[in-house]
Amino acid sequence: MRALFSQLSGLVGLLAFISELLDSAPLDEAIFDGVTAGLALYVVLFFGQVAFRFILEHSETSATDAEASELDPETDAPSATPAMEVVPDKKALAA
Repeated sequence: MRALFSQLSGLVGLLAFISELLDSAPLDEAIFDGVTAGLALYVVLFFGQVAFRFILEHSETSATDAEASELDPETDAPSATPAMEVVPDKKALAA
């Protein structure tokens, strides 16, 4: 993934550099803008990936914790008590 991030941010940096040169900007300013655009994109993609992995890892552990709490500790089977109450329909009670 990081290789893809590097290539994509390098391409964006190059495009920003060329765009600045076509707008008749000085060379040092064009280089600075291209490098800044490439690094900014790389940092955003990198931290986005880190956040995404963090969310996935913690959602998996919370899902397994929820499943484990539903098991009966004596038999390792689902507990006999339902998780939700069933409320009868008002029309069925009136009839």
